[in-house]
Amino acid sequence: MGARARRGGRPVVTRSPATTAIRSDLRVVVVDVYIPSVRRLDAGVRTARLYQSQIRSWVLSRGWRVGGTFDETSLQYALQRVESHESDGLIVARFSHLGPSLEDALATIERIEAAGGRFASVADGVDLETSTGRLLLRMLLSVAALKQERS
Repeated sequence: MGARARRGGRPVVTRSPATTAIRSDLRVVVVDVYIPSVRRLDAGVRTARLYQSQIRSWVLSRGWRVGGTFDETSLQYALQRVESHESDGLIVARFSHLGPSLEDALATIERIEAAGGRFASVADGVDLETSTGRLLLRMLLSVAALKQERS
């Protein structure tokens, strides 16, 4: 806030141009959505649409915008968009959709984080922007590792 002056017994607050002008450093976060193809989901079109709806609602609730929707055939392109900062991150319905193995999923998340991108798994409640999300991810990874050891 700027300086205060008295006019007619009331203080007058003046604002600097920086606080009244539209700030160009504020921009909408644009994230990409990853949903496996119906063929890979083995659950049909209805499930794929449900996942897409859940993710879009989650993204919009944060005031963000969806940049693109990708499946396993274009996942590498989505990751390149995060690395080149065309997209601010990748949002998935379930952590398990990221790859056929735990190692693939971890490699994908590490690649996103190394690029400074955001990652969230909506149905799993994992948002790496929060401490709770990071804890949940570690727990999910531990459970996944245990399942792998048993099989």
